Amino acid sequence: MYRQLSELLRLRDEAAATLVRGFLVGLDAALAEAPAPGDPAGLEALRELRRDLEALLHSPPAITARPEPPAPAVTAPAPVQHVEPVAPPPPVPGVAALRRADPLPDVPGEPSGSDGWTDVPSMGERVAVFDPGTGHGLRLRPEAALDPAVRDALRLRDGDLGIDHRIAVAATQLLTLASYDNDLNDYLPTASGYGQARRPHRPADLAALRWELIGRLRAYGQAGDGQEKARCLIAVDEALCSVRHSPPAEDGSWWAAWYDRVRADTVGAAGAAPGVELTVLTGRYEDLRGQSVNDARTSGQDGQVFACLRLWARVEGITYPGRVLVGTD
Repeated sequence: MYRQLSELLRLRDEAAATLVRGFLVGLDAALAEAPAPGDPAGLEALRELRRDLEALLHSPPAITARPEPPAPAVTAPAPVQHVEPVAPPPPVPGVAALRRADPLPDVPGEPSGSDGWTDVPSMGERVAVFDPGTGHGLRLRPEAALDPAVRDALRLRDGDLGIDHRIAVAATQLLTLASYDNDLNDYLPTASGYGQARRPHRPADLAALRWELIGRLRAYGQAGDGQEKARCLIAVDEALCSVRHSPPAEDGSWWAAWYDRVRADTVGAAGAAPGVELTVLTGRYEDLRGQSVNDARTSGQDGQVFACLRLWARVEGITYPGRVLVGTD
């Protein structure tokens, strides 16, 4: 298995290499935090495994030769024809445009200075943004492929376009776009407050988010119908909606619409289960009166709830507190 992983990681610009690297980074981070085995043989096995992981993750990518393009054929010049001038295509906006309320143009061509495109699935929108930090273009298209780990966790089948497909699109979008957005913070319960929040643009933090989100998606995909399914969907919703911008995305922006769509899908599906009550926590923090726990803090108006990270729920009379992001200025 070591040889196969090494060969996959040595591929250049391959989706399989990116996926394997992300999981290995997450595994190494989890092993670093785990208690050391008391047994000497187990401790040595752990050290050897981490040394192997380090060797794998630092192996250089394979360098593949590219054939020289054929020389262009010499043809006679075409006769000069009068062509009416056309307006140039709109410029490709930066990644930050996704959290602003300005309209996003659809740019089908290559952005100036880009070294290529990464296609991201969408729910029908067709927009393109450019990351000046990496020289890469991101193109949201409904025909783009889903993240394979997300698809497998949800047990999606070809032609499935229901709520599970919508969840898969949202999860793939988050895991792809997060690595290009330095202003995103992961406020899951393992991270308390702005200073301690994970930053998904960092590879280790993105790997930790991926591990948590895939685990919740898998639990949802394996759950039965009714109340169990509703509880697992609320947990998926929390993992998605706990990743927030600082400062918050503007009303009317692509990201604002993304949060609204995720939350509306969750409330519509989980809230339809018998015996399930849901509440989106908003307003002033003091008015929540204990309806939330493990709340996250951020800069902003003191006591103002900026986002509901987890829905308040009551299932068959059992109350599950919500979680919010509250300002502390």
